[in-house]
Amino acid sequence: ATRAWRDDRARTLQEAAVSAVRAAAPDGFQVLLHADPLSFHCGANAGVDPAHILSVADGVVVPCAGGPSLLTPFAEQAVDGAVLAANLTVVSGMGGSPRTLAADAARARDLGATELRLYHAGLASDGDLEEVRAGLGAFA
Repeated sequence: ATRAWRDDRARTLQEAAVSAVRAAAPDGFQVLLHADPLSFHCGANAGVDPAHILSVADGVVVPCAGGPSLLTPFAEQAVDGAVLAANLTVVSGMGGSPRTLAADAARARDLGATELRLYHAGLASDGDLEEVRAGLGAFA
């Protein structure tokens, strides 16, 4: 019962947030939410029901620090035009792996990612940024 109540409250909040952004933003503004496909998860990447959230928002930004598998439940919804952005950590001091960026990005694409986000690239060291450049060059 608690989980059902929480899921309902979360959906209501998500719908209200997306509606508020759409009301304030110019036409064509894309609304993406940081999201985790396990609805009971909380934190910066709030747990959502993939089918529901993709019926409300234009897409999601999915945490992929532990690998891109969290993309799958969103990709399985097969929502035409939805953004599925893989959020890859590229700062080695934050547990990221800039050295494996090309392989990580390719795996994310294979699992349905339509975009990449480079998590905290602005905090990356010069060495990490060199590896990011090389990884993106190899991926392109």
